[in-house]
Amino acid sequence: MNARNPLPRTGRDAPGLSGGSQTVLGQWFDQLKDCIDLHDLAARLGLTRQGKGNYHSPHHPDSSASLSIFADGRGWKDWSGDAGGSCIDLLRYCRPELDTPLAAARLLGDWYGMPQPKPAMKERAAPARKSTLDYIAERCLAQADAAIAYLTGRGIDEALIRRAIQCKTVGWNDWHSAKVAAGEVGHGGPAVAFLVRSGGKLAAVDLRYVDPALNGGVKAQCQGEREGHGWCSDPARLKRARMVVIVESPINALSVECCASSDVAALALRGVGNVDSIDWTALRGKRVLVALDHSDPVNPASGLRPGLAAAWRLSEKLIAADIGHLLVDMQEWDEGEDINDVLQRHGKDELTARLRKLEPWLVPGMPGMPGGGERLEGTRRVQLPGHDFAVYWRFRVKEDFTQYVDEFKTDDDGKRSETLGDLCSFRVASLSRLRIQSHLATISGAADHQPETVFGISAQLARHGTVLHREVATDDKLYNLEWWKGRFGAIWKPAQFQRLVNLMERAADLGARDVVNFVGLSWKAGALAAQEGQDCYFVEPQKQCLYYNLTFPRGTQQQARTVIQAYQDTFRDNAAAIVLVWGLGTHLKNLLGFYPHF
Repeated sequence: MNARNPLPRTGRDAPGLSGGSQTVLGQWFDQLKDCIDLHDLAARLGLTRQGKGNYHSPHHPDSSASLSIFADGRGWKDWSGDAGGSCIDLLRYCRPELDTPLAAARLLGDWYGMPQPKPAMKERAAPARKSTLDYIAERCLAQADAAIAYLTGRGIDEALIRRAIQCKTVGWNDWHSAKVAAGEVGHGGPAVAFLVRSGGKLAAVDLRYVDPALNGGVKAQCQGEREGHGWCSDPARLKRARMVVIVESPINALSVECCASSDVAALALRGVGNVDSIDWTALRGKRVLVALDHSDPVNPASGLRPGLAAAWRLSEKLIAADIGHLLVDMQEWDEGEDINDVLQRHGKDELTARLRKLEPWLVPGMPGMPGGGERLEGTRRVQLPGHDFAVYWRFRVKEDFTQYVDEFKTDDDGKRSETLGDLCSFRVASLSRLRIQSHLATISGAADHQPETVFGISAQLARHGTVLHREVATDDKLYNLEWWKGRFGAIWKPAQFQRLVNLMERAADLGARDVVNFVGLSWKAGALAAQEGQDCYFVEPQKQCLYYNLTFPRGTQQQARTVIQAYQDTFRDNAAAIVLVWGLGTHLKNLLGFYPHF
């Protein structure tokens, strides 16, 4: 077939598929088309992109790039010919030797960890039994269009809702119990369903009831796993996003995406308790904004605002993962007002403006009070002495820059104005106290009686983008301006910068942690832990450890299976086991007491 001609249809209409195999393989084809981002595939295929626009055709020189990838990242077309279609079609277009859709799909499955499913053998195995969660999800997706009226009533765009339905992340559930009376807990009732997917698999279904009174006042219910999984409307959009806004609920996430361009995605925690259980490392390299509900009412038991307290914990988690971020400033929002409330009451323009107003304070979530204003109850993150708090408000940060209020004045009408000067060419995101475990405790698991205390400094620099730059300082380096300049950048106001360091010392317990400076498998607080280079805090990394920047490959079990199979195919006769066991042994050398060689 000429690669310039239209390619045959794939999926359930793929040639050579019939009966049960057609259904199984058709579903697999659909999964590949839904999950694979064409921009990522184009990069794998080596297509050349013209700026941020179209790609050059792989088959002929074109002075003006002619191959378009559509906004949803799922479809494409080469305008210099008639070719176009899905990810399977694009692979065959660039690799004509893949003469069937099935051959292309198999290669994509290998690349993206979604291998071809094995055909069901009716005579040998009974059909897989669906779980309760699968039944609930199927029911919710079958009625998904009913969610449109409810969500559009909350101010959310219909096109965005339909896209989420297409991604199988939004549905509808109208189940109610015949045994539990209306108005009692467990009755149920109409609810919008948010389907949580992790690694391509269904993890949970969250139900948000239209009328909580029918369900005994219970507003939401979770079926499946709550901990460790966030919700997004489109996993592919989250993967390719340059900016991610972290919010509390799926409705708030949809509200954010109503106001955002396609390179911005929202991630919902599904409850503030999930801050500590989600793996945030996937956001490294992206611009991150934290927009939890800072203005929610104060909890009488703790004296804190739950959303803001969660934002504090989340900030510490992101800093530990070297992820630069800022908090959305919600100090002037109405009491109890959340993101969707703003969208409904004031519209997209107002919500967009509010999301663009970011906190300028030195300690994330710790507002200063210029002009002696009143501090909101429940917002004191650090107890600063009066002489420190009196100057704290003068420091103002941007993502990778810091300024200082040189002058301020108030006119006869009470209007305040400030003059800001440049302080330094970076932002100190955190200065935290670190307790480094001793060598003996690390290799033996014994109690640690020789810890060392140092300070971990994370800063955002323009040259490193959104990834925080980390350094470790001993006491003698904290006020050494030459040390700071050599590692982070320019300092234009030396005296004021030293005052900044003095203030950050007061907050050194924020993000304080016990660490182990060992790359590989070792003992940490008496338990085994696998440490990467980024988990360690070396004062002089290049001198202290050859592996200070080592990271371990991560992936699914199926991807691990593919790697092992590749070893076997290369070495034959189970010889791959020698290499794999030797590699494992290098991690276990502390436990074995010797370095294993064969």
